[in-house]
Amino acid sequence: MDSTTLAILAFAVLYRRRHYQERRRLWKWKPAYEYTKFSWSLDLMPPGRAQVWLRFSVPEIIRLAPLLHLDQIDFRNRISVDPTTALCVVCARLSYPGRWWHLVDLFGRSKTWLSLVFNDTITFLIHKFSEHLRWHRQLTQYTRLLEFSEAVHRIGGVSGVWGFVDGTFRGHRRPKDYNSQRTVYSGHKRAHGMNYQAIVTPDGLVSSIIGPFAGANNDWAMWKRSGCEEEIRQVMDGHETLYIYRDPAYNASFGVACPFKHPQGRRHLTHAEQHLNKALSTVRITVEQAFRDIQVQWTYTAFGKGLTAGAQPVAAQFIVAVLLTNCWVCLREPKNRFLIDPINIEEYLY
Repeated sequence: MDSTTLAILAFAVLYRRRHYQERRRLWKWKPAYEYTKFSWSLDLMPPGRAQVWLRFSVPEIIRLAPLLHLDQIDFRNRISVDPTTALCVVCARLSYPGRWWHLVDLFGRSKTWLSLVFNDTITFLIHKFSEHLRWHRQLTQYTRLLEFSEAVHRIGGVSGVWGFVDGTFRGHRRPKDYNSQRTVYSGHKRAHGMNYQAIVTPDGLVSSIIGPFAGANNDWAMWKRSGCEEEIRQVMDGHETLYIYRDPAYNASFGVACPFKHPQGRRHLTHAEQHLNKALSTVRITVEQAFRDIQVQWTYTAFGKGLTAGAQPVAAQFIVAVLLTNCWVCLREPKNRFLIDPINIEEYLY
Protein backbone atom coordinates (compact mmCIF):
# COMPACT_ATOMS: atom_id res chain seq x y z
CA MET A 1 0.00 0.00 0.00
CA ASP A 2 1.59 3.25 -1.15
CA SER A 3 1.76 6.51 0.75
CA THR A 4 -1.09 8.11 -1.23
CA THR A 5 -3.51 5.37 -0.24
CA LEU A 6 -2.46 5.62 3.42
CA ALA A 7 -3.00 9.38 3.34
CA ILE A 8 -6.49 8.96 1.87
CA LEU A 9 -7.43 6.35 4.50
CA ALA A 10 -6.11 8.53 7.31
CA PHE A 11 -8.07 11.49 6.00
CA ALA A 12 -11.25 9.38 5.75
CA VAL A 13 -10.86 8.12 9.34
CA LEU A 14 -10.27 11.61 10.73
CA TYR A 15 -13.15 13.04 8.72
CA ARG A 16 -15.59 10.37 9.92
CA ARG A 17 -14.46 10.79 13.51
CA ARG A 18 -14.88 14.57 13.37
CA HIS A 19 -18.22 14.22 11.58
CA TYR A 20 -19.40 11.71 14.18
CA GLN A 21 -18.35 13.97 17.07
CA GLU A 22 -20.18 16.90 15.49
CA ARG A 23 -23.35 14.86 15.06
CA ARG A 24 -23.07 13.60 18.63
CA ARG A 25 -22.70 17.16 19.90
CA LEU A 26 -25.85 18.14 18.01
CA TRP A 27 -27.76 15.17 19.45
CA LYS A 28 -26.85 16.17 22.99
CA TRP A 29 -27.76 19.79 22.52
CA LYS A 30 -31.32 20.65 23.43
CA PRO A 31 -32.96 24.04 23.30
CA ALA A 32 -33.80 25.58 26.66
CA TYR A 33 -37.35 25.05 27.85
CA GLU A 34 -39.10 28.39 27.68
CA TYR A 35 -41.51 29.27 30.46
CA THR A 36 -43.06 32.37 31.90
CA LYS A 37 -41.81 33.24 35.36
CA PHE A 38 -44.54 34.54 37.67
CA SER A 39 -45.40 34.78 41.34
CA TRP A 40 -47.45 31.71 42.19
CA SER A 41 -50.22 31.95 44.81
CA LEU A 42 -52.33 29.14 46.23
CA ASP A 43 -55.27 31.49 46.77
CA LEU A 44 -55.56 32.01 43.02
CA MET A 45 -55.70 28.28 42.30
CA PRO A 46 -59.20 27.00 41.35
CA PRO A 47 -60.60 24.36 43.76
CA GLY A 48 -60.89 21.68 41.09
CA ARG A 49 -57.32 22.27 39.91
CA ALA A 50 -56.05 22.05 43.49
CA GLN A 51 -57.75 18.68 44.04
CA VAL A 52 -56.11 17.25 40.91
CA TRP A 53 -52.60 18.62 41.39
CA LEU A 54 -52.29 18.69 45.19
CA ARG A 55 -54.79 16.02 46.36
CA PHE A 56 -55.81 18.47 49.09
CA SER A 57 -58.21 21.38 48.93
CA VAL A 58 -56.94 24.92 49.37
CA PRO A 59 -58.23 25.24 52.99
CA GLU A 60 -56.65 21.89 53.84
CA ILE A 61 -53.25 22.98 52.50
CA ILE A 62 -53.46 26.23 54.48
CA ARG A 63 -54.32 24.29 57.62
CA LEU A 64 -51.71 21.56 57.11
CA ALA A 65 -48.62 23.62 56.20
CA PRO A 66 -48.09 25.22 59.68
CA LEU A 67 -48.64 21.85 61.41
CA LEU A 68 -45.77 20.33 59.44
CA HIS A 69 -43.39 23.08 60.69
CA LEU A 70 -42.18 23.80 57.17
CA ASP A 71 -41.13 27.29 58.26
CA GLN A 72 -38.15 25.64 59.99
CA ILE A 73 -36.58 24.39 56.75
CA ASP A 74 -33.19 25.86 55.93
CA PHE A 75 -33.17 25.63 52.14
CA ARG A 76 -29.92 25.39 50.25
CA ASN A 77 -28.51 28.27 48.21
CA ARG A 78 -30.20 30.66 50.65
CA ILE A 79 -33.49 30.62 48.83
CA SER A 80 -36.62 31.70 50.66
CA VAL A 81 -39.80 29.65 50.25
CA ASP A 82 -42.99 30.05 52.26
CA PRO A 83 -44.34 26.84 53.90
CA THR A 84 -47.46 26.71 51.76
CA THR A 85 -45.52 26.79 48.50
CA ALA A 86 -43.06 24.14 49.72
CA LEU A 87 -45.92 21.80 50.63
CA CYS A 88 -47.61 22.40 47.29
CA VAL A 89 -44.41 21.55 45.39
CA VAL A 90 -44.12 18.24 47.27
CA CYS A 91 -47.78 17.34 46.73
CA ALA A 92 -47.73 18.26 43.05
CA ARG A 93 -44.57 16.23 42.44
CA LEU A 94 -45.82 13.11 44.23
CA SER A 95 -49.34 13.22 42.82
CA TYR A 96 -48.39 11.99 39.34
CA PRO A 97 -45.20 10.71 37.64
CA GLY A 98 -44.89 13.57 35.17
CA ARG A 99 -41.88 15.59 34.14
CA TRP A 100 -40.61 18.66 35.91
CA TRP A 101 -41.73 20.79 32.96
CA HIS A 102 -45.37 20.36 33.97
CA LEU A 103 -44.58 21.86 37.37
CA VAL A 104 -42.46 24.59 35.77
CA ASP A 105 -45.57 25.83 33.98
CA LEU A 106 -47.68 25.40 37.12
CA PHE A 107 -45.45 27.27 39.58
CA GLY A 108 -43.61 29.58 37.19
CA ARG A 109 -40.17 28.60 38.53
CA SER A 110 -37.21 26.75 37.05
CA LYS A 111 -36.64 23.02 37.22
CA THR A 112 -33.59 23.52 39.43
CA TRP A 113 -35.54 25.63 41.93
CA LEU A 114 -38.40 23.14 42.11
CA SER A 115 -36.05 20.17 42.53
CA LEU A 116 -34.19 21.91 45.35
CA VAL A 117 -37.40 22.80 47.20
CA PHE A 118 -38.80 19.30 46.74
CA ASN A 119 -35.74 17.42 48.00
CA ASP A 120 -35.11 19.73 50.95
CA THR A 121 -38.74 19.52 52.07
CA ILE A 122 -38.78 15.73 51.74
CA THR A 123 -35.60 15.45 53.83
CA PHE A 124 -36.98 17.77 56.51
CA LEU A 125 -40.26 15.86 56.84
CA ILE A 126 -38.44 12.56 57.23
CA HIS A 127 -36.27 13.88 60.07
CA LYS A 128 -39.13 15.74 61.75
CA PHE A 129 -41.74 12.98 61.78
CA SER A 130 -39.66 9.80 61.75
CA GLU A 131 -40.88 8.77 65.22
CA HIS A 132 -44.52 9.50 64.33
CA LEU A 133 -44.22 7.24 61.33
CA ARG A 134 -42.26 4.43 62.95
CA TRP A 135 -44.60 3.96 65.91
CA HIS A 136 -47.29 6.55 66.45
CA ARG A 137 -48.10 7.50 70.01
CA GLN A 138 -51.69 6.26 69.73
CA LEU A 139 -50.22 2.74 69.64
CA THR A 140 -48.78 3.31 73.11
CA GLN A 141 -52.27 3.82 74.59
CA TYR A 142 -53.91 0.55 75.63
CA THR A 143 -57.36 2.14 75.77
CA ARG A 144 -57.03 3.16 72.10
CA LEU A 145 -55.97 -0.36 71.12
CA LEU A 146 -58.92 -1.75 73.06
CA GLU A 147 -61.19 0.55 71.07
CA PHE A 148 -59.70 -0.82 67.86
CA SER A 149 -60.22 -4.37 69.10
CA GLU A 150 -63.89 -3.73 69.83
CA ALA A 151 -64.36 -2.28 66.34
CA VAL A 152 -62.83 -5.38 64.72
CA HIS A 153 -65.02 -7.62 66.88
CA ARG A 154 -68.11 -5.66 65.93
CA ILE A 155 -67.47 -6.06 62.19
CA GLY A 156 -65.51 -9.30 61.89
CA GLY A 157 -66.77 -11.18 64.92
CA VAL A 158 -63.21 -11.80 66.17
CA SER A 159 -62.08 -10.45 69.52
CA GLY A 160 -58.60 -9.40 70.60
CA VAL A 161 -57.32 -8.05 67.24
CA TRP A 162 -56.44 -4.35 67.07
CA GLY A 163 -54.47 -4.00 63.80
CA PHE A 164 -53.12 -5.60 60.67
CA VAL A 165 -49.50 -5.96 59.58
CA ASP A 166 -48.11 -6.60 56.12
CA GLY A 167 -45.19 -5.73 53.90
CA THR A 168 -45.20 -3.81 50.64
CA PHE A 169 -42.67 -3.65 47.83
CA ARG A 170 -41.79 -0.50 45.91
CA GLY A 171 -39.64 -0.92 42.84
CA HIS A 172 -37.02 1.34 41.31
CA ARG A 173 -34.50 1.19 38.50
CA ARG A 174 -31.81 -1.45 38.46
CA PRO A 175 -28.62 -0.19 40.14
CA LYS A 176 -25.44 -0.08 38.07
CA ASP A 177 -23.32 -1.91 40.63
CA TYR A 178 -23.65 -5.71 40.55
CA ASN A 179 -23.52 -6.16 44.33
CA SER A 180 -26.24 -3.54 44.76
CA GLN A 181 -28.34 -5.33 42.18
CA ARG A 182 -28.18 -8.57 44.14
CA THR A 183 -29.00 -6.80 47.39
CA VAL A 184 -32.15 -5.01 46.23
CA TYR A 185 -33.43 -7.68 43.84
CA SER A 186 -36.65 -9.38 44.93
CA GLY A 187 -37.02 -12.87 43.58
CA HIS A 188 -40.69 -12.86 44.53
CA LYS A 189 -41.47 -9.65 42.62
CA ARG A 190 -38.86 -10.22 39.89
CA ALA A 191 -37.75 -6.61 40.22
CA HIS A 192 -35.30 -4.33 42.02
CA GLY A 193 -36.67 -2.26 44.87
CA MET A 194 -37.22 -1.83 48.59
CA ASN A 195 -39.56 -3.39 51.13
CA TYR A 196 -41.49 -1.64 53.89
CA GLN A 197 -43.49 -2.99 56.82
CA ALA A 198 -46.75 -1.29 57.75
CA ILE A 199 -49.24 -1.70 60.59
CA VAL A 200 -52.68 -0.37 59.70
CA THR A 201 -55.30 0.29 62.38
CA PRO A 202 -59.10 0.20 61.95
CA ASP A 203 -59.27 4.00 61.78
CA GLY A 204 -57.59 3.84 58.35
CA LEU A 205 -54.19 5.18 59.43
CA VAL A 206 -50.85 3.58 58.72
CA SER A 207 -49.88 3.86 62.37
CA SER A 208 -46.47 2.28 61.83
CA ILE A 209 -44.27 2.27 58.73
CA ILE A 210 -40.75 0.86 59.05
CA GLY A 211 -38.16 0.67 56.32
CA PRO A 212 -36.67 0.62 53.86
CA PHE A 213 -35.39 -2.94 53.80
CA ALA A 214 -33.52 -4.43 50.86
CA GLY A 215 -35.75 -6.09 48.31
CA ALA A 216 -34.34 -9.53 49.15
CA ASN A 217 -35.90 -9.42 52.67
CA ASN A 218 -39.22 -11.16 53.25
CA ASP A 219 -42.01 -10.13 55.62
CA TRP A 220 -40.80 -12.25 58.53
CA ALA A 221 -37.23 -10.90 58.27
CA MET A 222 -38.57 -7.35 58.34
CA TRP A 223 -40.69 -8.12 61.41
CA LYS A 224 -37.74 -9.52 63.39
CA ARG A 225 -35.62 -6.48 62.56
CA SER A 226 -38.31 -3.87 63.10
CA GLY A 227 -38.43 -4.03 66.90
CA CYS A 228 -42.24 -3.99 66.92
CA GLU A 229 -42.41 -7.02 69.20
CA GLU A 230 -40.65 -5.09 71.97
CA GLU A 231 -43.01 -2.15 71.49
CA ILE A 232 -46.04 -4.43 71.81
CA ARG A 233 -44.64 -6.04 74.95
CA GLN A 234 -44.31 -2.63 76.59
CA VAL A 235 -47.88 -1.64 75.75
CA MET A 236 -49.37 -4.97 76.88
CA ASP A 237 -47.41 -5.06 80.14
CA GLY A 238 -49.97 -5.49 82.92
CA HIS A 239 -52.92 -5.81 80.50
CA GLU A 240 -54.66 -8.55 78.62
CA THR A 241 -52.77 -9.23 75.42
CA LEU A 242 -54.27 -7.88 72.21
CA TYR A 243 -53.01 -9.00 68.82
CA ILE A 244 -52.27 -7.74 65.35
CA TYR A 245 -53.28 -10.06 62.53
CA ARG A 246 -50.87 -11.07 59.77
CA ASP A 247 -50.80 -13.30 56.71
CA PRO A 248 -49.18 -16.77 56.61
CA ALA A 249 -45.80 -15.26 55.65
CA TYR A 250 -45.18 -14.50 59.35
CA ASN A 251 -44.28 -17.00 62.05
CA ALA A 252 -45.42 -17.13 65.65
CA SER A 253 -44.47 -14.09 67.71
CA PHE A 254 -45.68 -12.22 70.78
CA GLY A 255 -48.75 -10.11 70.08
CA VAL A 256 -49.17 -11.50 66.55
CA ALA A 257 -52.11 -13.69 65.52
CA CYS A 258 -51.95 -15.90 62.45
CA PRO A 259 -54.48 -17.96 60.49
CA PHE A 260 -54.95 -21.61 61.35
CA LYS A 261 -52.94 -24.08 59.28
CA HIS A 262 -53.09 -27.82 58.68
CA PRO A 263 -50.31 -30.02 57.25
CA GLN A 264 -52.77 -31.57 54.78
CA GLY A 265 -54.36 -28.33 53.67
CA ARG A 266 -57.02 -25.91 54.80
CA ARG A 267 -59.84 -28.30 53.95
CA HIS A 268 -58.82 -30.43 56.94
CA LEU A 269 -59.38 -27.55 59.37
CA THR A 270 -62.41 -27.64 61.60
CA HIS A 271 -65.46 -25.61 60.68
CA ALA A 272 -64.74 -23.12 63.48
CA GLU A 273 -61.14 -22.65 62.32
CA GLN A 274 -62.21 -22.13 58.71
CA HIS A 275 -64.82 -19.60 59.82
CA LEU A 276 -62.23 -17.69 61.88
CA ASN A 277 -59.77 -17.61 58.98
CA LYS A 278 -62.46 -16.32 56.64
CA ALA A 279 -63.59 -13.63 59.08
CA LEU A 280 -60.05 -12.37 59.65
CA SER A 281 -59.21 -12.44 55.95
CA THR A 282 -62.25 -10.26 55.31
CA VAL A 283 -61.16 -7.54 57.73
CA ARG A 284 -57.46 -7.89 56.92
CA ILE A 285 -58.13 -6.27 53.53
CA THR A 286 -57.82 -2.96 55.42
CA VAL A 287 -54.04 -3.05 55.09
CA GLU A 288 -54.26 -3.68 51.34
CA GLN A 289 -56.67 -0.78 50.98
CA ALA A 290 -54.18 1.47 52.77
CA PHE A 291 -51.48 0.52 50.27
CA ARG A 292 -53.95 1.19 47.47
CA ASP A 293 -54.74 4.67 48.79
CA ILE A 294 -51.04 5.56 48.91
CA GLN A 295 -50.56 4.40 45.35
CA VAL A 296 -53.67 6.16 44.04
CA GLN A 297 -53.09 9.45 45.84
CA TRP A 298 -49.32 9.66 45.26
CA THR A 299 -48.84 7.80 41.98
CA TYR A 300 -45.28 9.06 41.54
CA THR A 301 -44.06 6.48 44.08
CA ALA A 302 -45.67 3.59 42.15
CA PHE A 303 -43.77 3.98 38.85
CA GLY A 304 -40.45 2.31 39.59
CA LYS A 305 -39.02 2.91 36.10
CA GLY A 306 -38.78 6.61 36.87
CA LEU A 307 -37.07 6.22 40.27
CA THR A 308 -33.29 5.93 40.64
CA ALA A 309 -31.97 4.85 44.03
CA GLY A 310 -28.91 6.85 45.01
CA ALA A 311 -29.68 9.74 42.69
CA GLN A 312 -33.09 10.35 44.30
CA PRO A 313 -34.37 9.95 47.88
CA VAL A 314 -36.61 7.08 46.78
CA ALA A 315 -37.31 5.69 50.26
CA ALA A 316 -37.95 9.15 51.71
CA GLN A 317 -40.45 9.92 48.97
CA PHE A 318 -42.53 6.83 49.75
CA ILE A 319 -42.48 7.42 53.51
CA VAL A 320 -43.52 11.05 53.03
CA ALA A 321 -46.33 9.76 50.80
CA VAL A 322 -47.47 7.65 53.77
CA LEU A 323 -47.34 10.72 56.00
CA LEU A 324 -49.42 12.77 53.57
CA THR A 325 -51.93 9.94 53.19
CA ASN A 326 -52.37 9.82 56.97
CA CYS A 327 -52.85 13.59 56.99
CA TRP A 328 -55.46 13.23 54.23
CA VAL A 329 -57.32 10.61 56.29
CA CYS A 330 -57.25 12.79 59.42
CA LEU A 331 -58.53 15.81 57.50
CA ARG A 332 -61.22 14.07 55.45
CA GLU A 333 -62.25 11.39 57.98
CA PRO A 334 -63.56 9.04 55.27
CA LYS A 335 -66.03 6.40 56.33
CA ASN A 336 -64.59 2.93 56.83
CA ARG A 337 -66.08 -0.46 57.51
CA PHE A 338 -65.19 -0.31 61.21
CA LEU A 339 -67.09 2.97 61.71
CA ILE A 340 -64.29 4.42 63.81
CA ASP A 341 -63.01 7.95 63.20
CA PRO A 342 -59.30 8.76 63.10
CA ILE A 343 -57.76 11.29 65.44
CA ASN A 344 -57.72 14.92 64.29
CA ILE A 345 -54.79 16.27 62.35
CA GLU A 346 -53.39 18.33 65.24
CA GLU A 347 -53.32 15.29 67.53
CA TYR A 348 -51.73 13.13 64.85
CA LEU A 349 -48.83 15.49 64.15
CA TYR A 350 -48.08 16.37 67.77
